[in-house]
Amino acid sequence: MSSPAAAPQAAPLTEGRIRSILREELGAAHEAPPLLDIGGVARRLSISVRSAEKLVAAHEIVPIQVGGVRRFDPDAVEAYIRRNVRGGRAGR
Repeated sequence: MSSPAAAPQAAPLTEGRIRSILREELGAAHEAPPLLDIGGVARRLSISVRSAEKLVAAHEIVPIQVGGVRRFDPDAVEAYIRRNVRGGRAGR
């Protein structure tokens, strides 16, 4: 008679294994948002591309060089918004 087959053993839960499981489970939930192009910056700020270019030229929003193109960190755009929020209603 043969003995019953043993159930496969799970891999031990090492720190590396736990990190791997968390990466798999969390996946895209913790990925950084995609970088924006100048059009994305303009859309986020509800301004023209030319006005967004002026903000870049004035160093109000700093681009990231990726190869030969400029991209913008969405967090930097949000920081610009926070720096420029005024109390009360706009235009007054």
